[in-house]
Amino acid sequence: MLKKTLNSSSLGAPCLLQLSPLDLFPYDEAVGIAINTDGVPFKPLRRNTSTPKTEWNDLLIPTDQVYGSAYTITSEGYIGDYWFATEGQIEENTGKYACAVTALYTIAGLTWTGSGFLIDPFSDWSCYDQLWKYTGTTGTGEYSSAGAMLGTTEMDKIGPGFVEFCRARGFPQNQSNTFSPAFSSFQNQVSNTKHSVFSASITRLDGSISGHSMSVNGWACLKRAGLTMNTLSVFDGWYNMKYLNVSYSGYRTTHGTYF
Repeated sequence: MLKKTLNSSSLGAPCLLQLSPLDLFPYDEAVGIAINTDGVPFKPLRRNTSTPKTEWNDLLIPTDQVYGSAYTITSEGYIGDYWFATEGQIEENTGKYACAVTALYTIAGLTWTGSGFLIDPFSDWSCYDQLWKYTGTTGTGEYSSAGAMLGTTEMDKIGPGFVEFCRARGFPQNQSNTFSPAFSSFQNQVSNTKHSVFSASITRLDGSISGHSMSVNGWACLKRAGLTMNTLSVFDGWYNMKYLNVSYSGYRTTHGTYF
């Protein structure tokens, strides 16, 4: 649904048009024309006001598709090499799984302290429990197919929890976090070789609400059939690296945590 975030009392003066939770464009109300990230004018289509429904797998684009013939990459940026423990490895070694904890566990394994990485994500499994505790993650009462306890974490506790975890290990770490973050904030993090976590909630096809958090390795602007899409390069928290469509207009909540 189109959303104007800044109004003007003078006819024809530009305002900002929000086409998705992370995408803002200059917009001239008088002529109904916006300017995209490439500086090209376009006329936004008005959308159905009913609640959009989707699945996470529909928002996460496999890497081989992005670098195949399906999309054209117009611009991109990345932190660098990225490694992670999969959901299966985490569940096998900890008996637990929570997406926000997994995102932080991944970042901890990539955080350079000056003498080494903060943790080894393939052996320091007790750190997963510590991150669970510091973030105030609680069990949902549900279990995975492998019998692991599933957990949920409040979005605004992700950053402070990681700071406490780092402090306990003698490593100083700052954080900031915000709801409804801008796409540019993640681009800035990547430009400064800094880690971040993207969290969001969606309405699934069956009408249920689903939240998910993912660590961010980079970003890419994609084109397909003349349409532009902003994406974040993320560890999907389950199996692999994917590109998350953050131009999707149906996110119920979005949140960014920056380190």
